Amino acid sequence: MDKTHNMVYNLLRARRHARKHFSLEDNKVKRVLAVFLAVLMLAALFSACGEKKAKTETAPETKGEEQKTEIPNPTTEYASLEEINEITHGRLAHPAVMGVTDEKFSVIDCGDYKIAQYDYSVNGIPYTFRFSDYVEDDISGIYEGGALLFGKEIAEEVKEFEGGKAARFFTTDGQYVLTAKDNGALELETFKGIADEQHRIVGDYGEAEGMAAQFVGDWHEQIAGRGMMTVTAENEKLHFSARWAGSYKDAYVWEFDGEVGADGKIEYKDGLRQLMEYDETGAATEKERKEDNSGVIWLDGEGNIVWQDNDSEGSEPAVFVRN
Repeated sequence: MDKTHNMVYNLLRARRHARKHFSLEDNKVKRVLAVFLAVLMLAALFSACGEKKAKTETAPETKGEEQKTEIPNPTTEYASLEEINEITHGRLAHPAVMGVTDEKFSVIDCGDYKIAQYDYSVNGIPYTFRFSDYVEDDISGIYEGGALLFGKEIAEEVKEFEGGKAARFFTTDGQYVLTAKDNGALELETFKGIADEQHRIVGDYGEAEGMAAQFVGDWHEQIAGRGMMTVTAENEKLHFSARWAGSYKDAYVWEFDGEVGADGKIEYKDGLRQLMEYDETGAATEKERKEDNSGVIWLDGEGNIVWQDNDSEGSEPAVFVRN
């Protein structure tokens, strides 16, 4: 810029000098000088833009700091989890609980990597579930004290922040962050349980994948403890074995299969329900048998199994918790 200014200054001096040697009527000289000055001023202007552009292009990029800028990262909305998982190679999944609302699916483009984001609400609490195959930065998008909540350390953590809670975990696919903006409505241990269930869905749990994985395991009835349930899975198909003791000498037992529906419920039919009686030696005798037993099973907001057996007339749904 200094060289350009000197050139303009020298031309102005030349113009003043020319006025002493040429008459004012010499329009040709005046036109030539005016055109030449205009060209130089335009050159100076474009030279300044070029320097600014060069500085912008060569400025170092820092991953994980896009949220600090006032310009948000490009975000594209999609119609389903399948779409955002396909784009980011993730395994985000619906929570298998009743009352999921306000679902939104999007992909955030961070330049060198992408983040899949699944927003939803359960019982009025908004959740955000994120995935990225880039693991060297915090993808939570939550700042505390001017810094990202989890930082760049690759560690599985559960943290509280102003207005909510967040859990970060890793699988062979990448990293996941689950956030609940609950404003204190959830106990920390309750949120940890919810995060653990989401981890079970996306983690490496053999053939029990997706929503079905949240049901797999050993459970017991919450109140009296007389009911026991074991759930196994093959792909998305679940097998239930349950037992409910009536007294020291008899118990109902169930065997049935089912799959998780789009609403998170498992509606089964053609199940086997038996009333077994036991003698003093423990030998069992079948007293009742029903081969078309039906019912509904789902998970509540805390990740517990809720079971309504259609043949148990007048009874409230039973709640089972993990052993």
